[in-house]
Amino acid sequence: MSESASRRPLILALLALVLAGGLGAWFIWGGEDSPAPEEAPTADGSAAKEDLARRKHAARQARLDLEPVALTGVVKAEVDGKGIEGAVVMLNRKAFNQGTLSRDGRPGEPLYAVTDAKGEYRIEGVTAGRYSVSATAEGFSPATLKSFVMRGDGTQDLDLTLKQGGFSLSGLVSDVGGGPIEGVLVRVDSTEGPNFAGMNKAPLAAVTNAEGRYQTYVNE
Repeated sequence: MSESASRRPLILALLALVLAGGLGAWFIWGGEDSPAPEEAPTADGSAAKEDLARRKHAARQARLDLEPVALTGVVKAEVDGKGIEGAVVMLNRKAFNQGTLSRDGRPGEPLYAVTDAKGEYRIEGVTAGRYSVSATAEGFSPATLKSFVMRGDGTQDLDLTLKQGGFSLSGLVSDVGGGPIEGVLVRVDSTEGPNFAGMNKAPLAAVTNAEGRYQTYVNE
């Protein structure tokens, strides 16, 4: 077979490839009419779009508003409805930063309060978000809320009711010299089941007294 005859199939294949490429290009760029330019929006349409954009921006800003507010309420005994003095109410943010947000280079603080003689409490510095809530008091089973939403649009109220009972958990907090430390927040987390960073179960809390001692009650 001559050299020219052996090259003929290769040349035919190249021609077929070029023809196929040309037809494909025609179908893509030349086979269809060019799309008509979009009509300019009318004045009313532009105004509607601008209004929608403003409302979306306002909604985003509202979600990002982290101005802290307060959570207030009363911790009551179920048996008689009276306020419980000395109960500890703690908020736990469902995030890695579980207390207040750090501001001005200062670290976040735990979110808790101790009730007064009327059983009333007030927790300041709470930003919008989702929290778990717990309330503990001596002689009572703790009350917990797995999920509570702070809207961030003003002070919110949350009353909590405790039943008598529970199991006592107590201890002593001291410094390296053995001296008692007053006012220490002791946090109690459940180790049963998945509870990463307190996301699934509300932690309990107690505060040490002048002798460095704390006492709280747990359900089990």
